Amino acid sequence: KESILNTLYVAVPLALGAFSGLMSQELKVFMDTRVPWFNQVNPVSLINDSLFALNNYPSYHQYNRNLLALALIAVLLMAVTLISLRRTDYENL
Repeated sequence: KESILNTLYVAVPLALGAFSGLMSQELKVFMDTRVPWFNQVNPVSLINDSLFALNNYPSYHQYNRNLLALALIAVLLMAVTLISLRRTDYENL
């Protein structure tokens, strides 16, 4: 079980990085045409697009939109963590 988790801990960020265009721009274009919503919720893609927008666009609209999406993802994951780590009922011990 530990080796499977270690494999997932390495494979998931690499896959998200590949789909966001960090390894090949053609793969990002392919994902944008086939599954357009995927890179809008992919945190690696949001960070990549934010840095690109910050350096190349005159306004901060795209940058702020990506940061808002990242903040929403962080809040959602924190809520899921808090709900899943809730104390169990100890009456039956």
